[in-house]
Amino acid sequence: MGLVSEMINRGIPPPDIVFFNSVINSLCKEGRVTDAQDIFDLVIYFGERPDIFTFNSLIDGYCLVGEMEKAFGVLDTMASGGIEPDSISYNTIVNGYFKNDRIDDGLALFREMLKKVKPTTVTYNIILDGLFGAGKTVAAKKTFHEMIESGITVSISTYRIILGGLCRNSCDDEAITLFQKLGAMNVKLDITILNTMINALFKVQRREEANNLFATVSASVDCF
Repeated sequence: MGLVSEMINRGIPPPDIVFFNSVINSLCKEGRVTDAQDIFDLVIYFGERPDIFTFNSLIDGYCLVGEMEKAFGVLDTMASGGIEPDSISYNTIVNGYFKNDRIDDGLALFREMLKKVKPTTVTYNIILDGLFGAGKTVAAKKTFHEMIESGITVSISTYRIILGGLCRNSCDDEAITLFQKLGAMNVKLDITILNTMINALFKVQRREEANNLFATVSASVDCF
């Protein structure tokens, strides 16, 4: 803010949108979204045209401080400026809703998103993590199947969310079954997932399998 104000006071020609985007993004990351909004207003004042990065930074800032109505309002501002929200725009707000325990609002926006923008792996990871976090295991499993049927890439992060979510919601046997299927498919899983599954196996008294998996993990770690 200080640099921009000094430039204005000295009559220095306004910088381009790339500069403004950098300032707005930095302020939003720091949670100083009011200052970021002031810079955005300057962008308009100087006749610069905000782009998708400008708006997505503002959305992220408002979500970070829990001002979800204002974050959603940015979508309307984008529309009036002729800029279509992208998957990042929607992902950020959906994630914000889930982080603020507004599950129904997050799901409603997700359904709206499906009509306009193709969801990504990140989109589904956000939904799955939010549903499992809210204890909505049935809905999470249904969403996972929809993800697969839609042809969206299932990442290691997705499997981490699924397996961890199942275990946290007392669905250890289902997690173990999925884990075994992934092993048969030679899917490479990370240490976090393996630790989760070791705990799950011990939890359901499958100690020999847990010990064998622990030995495998220990051997792998020792190789590095």
